[in-house]
Amino acid sequence: MPLMSQPSSAAKTSLAYITTGSLVLVWTVIWYWYLHANPEGVLLRTWYICYGLMATGAVILVIGLAVGQIGRQARHAELPPPEAKNQEAKIDQAASARPVIVPPGAPAVAAQPGVPPVPATAAPAAVPVNQPVAPAPRV
Repeated sequence: MPLMSQPSSAAKTSLAYITTGSLVLVWTVIWYWYLHANPEGVLLRTWYICYGLMATGAVILVIGLAVGQIGRQARHAELPPPEAKNQEAKIDQAASARPVIVPPGAPAVAAQPGVPPVPATAAPAAVPVNQPVAPAPRV
Protein backbone atom coordinates (compact mmCIF):
# COMPACT_ATOMS: atom_id res chain seq x y z
CA MET A 1 0.00 0.00 0.00
CA PRO A 2 1.52 3.34 -0.93
CA LEU A 3 2.21 5.76 1.87
CA MET A 4 0.59 8.71 0.06
CA SER A 5 -2.51 7.38 -1.65
CA GLN A 6 -4.39 10.73 -1.45
CA PRO A 7 -2.11 13.63 -2.33
CA SER A 8 -3.05 17.15 -1.29
CA SER A 9 -5.32 19.15 -3.58
CA ALA A 10 -3.51 22.43 -2.80
CA ALA A 11 -1.94 22.62 -6.27
CA LYS A 12 -5.28 22.52 -8.10
CA THR A 13 -6.86 24.97 -5.66
CA SER A 14 -3.92 27.33 -5.96
CA LEU A 15 -4.06 27.21 -9.75
CA ALA A 16 -7.79 27.98 -9.74
CA TYR A 17 -7.33 30.97 -7.40
CA ILE A 18 -4.36 32.34 -9.34
CA THR A 19 -6.19 32.03 -12.67
CA THR A 20 -9.39 33.62 -11.37
CA GLY A 21 -7.56 36.46 -9.64
CA SER A 22 -5.45 37.19 -12.70
CA LEU A 23 -8.43 37.28 -15.05
CA VAL A 24 -10.42 39.56 -12.73
CA LEU A 25 -7.41 41.87 -12.46
CA VAL A 26 -6.83 42.00 -16.22
CA TRP A 27 -10.43 42.86 -17.09
CA THR A 28 -10.71 45.36 -14.24
CA VAL A 29 -7.56 47.15 -15.39
CA ILE A 30 -8.97 47.29 -18.93
CA TRP A 31 -12.19 48.74 -17.54
CA TYR A 32 -10.19 51.23 -15.40
CA TRP A 33 -8.28 52.44 -18.47
CA TYR A 34 -11.55 52.85 -20.37
CA LEU A 35 -13.11 54.84 -17.52
CA HIS A 36 -9.97 56.95 -17.20
CA ALA A 37 -9.94 57.73 -20.96
CA ASN A 38 -13.68 58.59 -21.02
CA PRO A 39 -14.41 60.40 -17.73
CA GLU A 40 -17.50 62.32 -18.93
CA GLY A 41 -20.75 60.98 -17.50
CA VAL A 42 -19.05 58.39 -15.24
CA LEU A 43 -20.71 58.18 -11.83
CA LEU A 44 -18.79 57.81 -8.59
CA ARG A 45 -20.36 54.42 -7.92
CA THR A 46 -18.87 53.16 -11.20
CA TRP A 47 -15.38 54.02 -9.94
CA TYR A 48 -16.27 52.43 -6.60
CA ILE A 49 -17.21 49.14 -8.33
CA CYS A 50 -14.09 49.29 -10.50
CA TYR A 51 -11.79 49.75 -7.50
CA GLY A 52 -13.63 47.02 -5.60
CA LEU A 53 -13.20 44.53 -8.45
CA MET A 54 -9.53 45.45 -8.77
CA ALA A 55 -8.96 44.85 -5.04
CA THR A 56 -10.94 41.59 -5.21
CA GLY A 57 -8.80 40.29 -8.09
CA ALA A 58 -5.61 41.21 -6.21
CA VAL A 59 -6.81 39.47 -3.03
CA ILE A 60 -7.80 36.30 -4.94
CA LEU A 61 -4.38 36.27 -6.64
CA VAL A 62 -2.58 36.62 -3.29
CA ILE A 63 -4.74 33.85 -1.78
CA GLY A 64 -3.80 31.56 -4.68
CA LEU A 65 -0.11 32.26 -4.18
CA ALA A 66 -0.45 31.67 -0.42
CA VAL A 67 -2.42 28.42 -0.87
CA GLY A 68 0.34 27.09 -3.13
CA GLN A 69 3.01 27.90 -0.56
CA ILE A 70 0.92 26.51 2.31
CA GLY A 71 0.28 23.33 0.28
CA ARG A 72 4.00 22.82 -0.29
CA GLN A 73 4.68 23.24 3.41
CA ALA A 74 1.76 20.99 4.39
CA ARG A 75 3.03 18.24 2.08
CA HIS A 76 5.92 17.66 4.46
CA ALA A 77 3.53 17.47 7.41
CA GLU A 78 1.39 14.83 5.62
CA LEU A 79 4.32 12.49 5.05
CA PRO A 80 5.07 9.84 7.66
CA PRO A 81 8.31 10.08 9.65
CA PRO A 82 11.48 8.61 8.09
CA GLU A 83 11.36 5.63 10.47
CA ALA A 84 7.97 4.58 9.07
CA LYS A 85 9.22 4.96 5.50
CA ASN A 86 12.13 2.60 6.20
CA GLN A 87 9.84 0.03 7.86
CA GLU A 88 7.40 0.18 4.94
CA ALA A 89 10.24 -0.36 2.48
CA LYS A 90 11.47 -3.39 4.45
CA ILE A 91 7.96 -4.87 4.54
CA ASP A 92 7.56 -4.44 0.78
CA GLN A 93 10.94 -6.07 0.11
CA ALA A 94 10.16 -8.98 2.44
CA ALA A 95 6.76 -9.52 0.84
CA SER A 96 8.18 -9.56 -2.67
CA ALA A 97 10.92 -12.04 -1.70
CA ARG A 98 8.45 -14.71 -0.52
CA PRO A 99 6.89 -17.06 -3.10
CA VAL A 100 3.14 -17.48 -3.36
CA ILE A 101 1.97 -20.36 -1.18
CA VAL A 102 -0.62 -22.67 -2.75
CA PRO A 103 -2.38 -25.03 -0.31
CA PRO A 104 -2.25 -28.74 -1.17
CA GLY A 105 -5.26 -30.05 -3.05
CA ALA A 106 -6.03 -26.68 -4.60
CA PRO A 107 -7.00 -26.70 -8.27
CA ALA A 108 -4.11 -26.07 -10.61
CA VAL A 109 -6.24 -24.02 -13.00
CA ALA A 110 -7.83 -20.78 -11.89
CA ALA A 111 -11.60 -20.88 -11.71
CA GLN A 112 -13.45 -19.18 -14.53
CA PRO A 113 -16.56 -17.11 -13.88
CA GLY A 114 -19.70 -19.23 -13.97
CA VAL A 115 -17.79 -22.56 -13.90
CA PRO A 116 -17.64 -24.38 -10.55
CA PRO A 117 -14.12 -25.38 -9.52
CA VAL A 118 -13.23 -29.06 -9.76
CA PRO A 119 -10.97 -30.45 -7.01
CA ALA A 120 -7.73 -31.96 -8.27
CA THR A 121 -8.32 -35.22 -6.34
CA ALA A 122 -11.85 -35.91 -7.68
CA ALA A 123 -12.25 -39.13 -9.66
CA PRO A 124 -15.04 -39.79 -12.17
CA ALA A 125 -18.11 -41.41 -10.65
CA ALA A 126 -18.31 -45.18 -11.20
CA VAL A 127 -21.36 -46.45 -13.09
CA PRO A 128 -22.60 -49.91 -12.03
CA VAL A 129 -22.76 -52.29 -14.98
CA ASN A 130 -25.40 -54.97 -14.21
CA GLN A 131 -27.98 -53.03 -12.22
CA PRO A 132 -31.63 -53.31 -13.24
CA VAL A 133 -33.25 -50.12 -14.40
CA ALA A 134 -36.72 -49.23 -13.11
CA PRO A 135 -39.31 -48.77 -15.87
CA ALA A 136 -40.47 -45.24 -16.55
CA PRO A 137 -44.02 -44.48 -15.37
CA ARG A 138 -46.71 -44.23 -18.04
CA VAL A 139 -48.51 -41.03 -18.58
